[in-house]
Amino acid sequence: AGVGYGLEWVFVDAMKHAAAAWVSVPAQDSANTSAQQYVWGDGQPVDVDPLGYPRRVGPAQELVVLTLRDLCLHGTAGRYVVLYEGDGHLDFGMDASVMARRRGRVDVAFRPTCNPACWFDRPGWQPYCTDNGLYVRVVSTSPANPLRSIRIVAPGFLHRHEAQPFHPYYLKSLQRYSVLRFMGMQDTNNAQDEVRWADRKQVGDRTYQGGVPLEHLLLLANTLGADPWFCMPHQADDDYVRRFAEMTLARLRPDVAIYVEYSNEVWNLLFSQGKYAQQQGLALNLTSIGPRCVTSADQCPRYRFHARRSREVFGLWAAAFGPARRHRLRFVLSSWTESPAASREMLAFEDAYRHADYLGIAGYLSAAAPVTSAWAAKAVPDVFRELYAALPAAAQK
Repeated sequence: AGVGYGLEWVFVDAMKHAAAAWVSVPAQDSANTSAQQYVWGDGQPVDVDPLGYPRRVGPAQELVVLTLRDLCLHGTAGRYVVLYEGDGHLDFGMDASVMARRRGRVDVAFRPTCNPACWFDRPGWQPYCTDNGLYVRVVSTSPANPLRSIRIVAPGFLHRHEAQPFHPYYLKSLQRYSVLRFMGMQDTNNAQDEVRWADRKQVGDRTYQGGVPLEHLLLLANTLGADPWFCMPHQADDDYVRRFAEMTLARLRPDVAIYVEYSNEVWNLLFSQGKYAQQQGLALNLTSIGPRCVTSADQCPRYRFHARRSREVFGLWAAAFGPARRHRLRFVLSSWTESPAASREMLAFEDAYRHADYLGIAGYLSAAAPVTSAWAAKAVPDVFRELYAALPAAAQK
């Protein structure tokens, strides 16, 4: 969801990779010097503004957050520049130490440590068995002018991080792809709070663990010349969808196409969007409309709601782009590979098939032990030849 503080370095500002929530710890906590585990969370309230910055810190409290965690040899050592606005005191620990301070800036030396015994691929692995990473501490903040806009800029990017926030390694890793599906970067599976346009992710958000703002997704597509694939939040209202489309039209380079999908795996009750579609389908009594359901009474309501809302979303995008630019849009109605009946239900309901350009089948590659062991004995080209050879049979299911 969004971006994390793991091994993939998306943004040169490490704060965008930081944990989503501040943690309250006792004041004068020794986490920056202790080799032992420490008190992580003392139950005191944490008050943050809409962008995720603390409004105040209690007298016996500090607020902490982690970034650049568990990087081991993947981490970049060097001088990180921390920029901020407001009044207060920031400190740093674990693998970071303060080198210099002045108003609005702290220079920090970061040298990632690594304990191989803590690696997750080892038998008996225990999470958080070592104190590593960049530990950010808000020791105090002024309620009248609180600390905010905290950026932790990696070495070598101080003078260009605003114009190009993406790390060049990340851009290079994506150059091979012609289409970028942003389901994960939009945090689509956790988008319960995105209903109105004001609810969307903001460029000024402290961290992007909860999703990357549209402005940056468009910048990424523009930089790479790749087609973006957007997943509309399942509860987003018409105004949200319309404004999303309008911003895309205004800011995206004109030589790329745009894939549009309503949420992700709406047929799947394991996700909140699946539960939402089921509730809506039942409330609207969609099983009573048109021909009889070809799927079960339990499945049909959400399949039909998915078809209806997808059609509505496609219509909003088409209206925003207009007939002259409709050729740039690729409307995807997502389905379930294991259930051909689900596809028939959704495509047929209210003629959804006339409004979709593609059927997304949610194909997965098996990671079961017999499969992976068989593939391990083959060369990579042989694996891909077998995958392509299996496609016709899979398409007939």
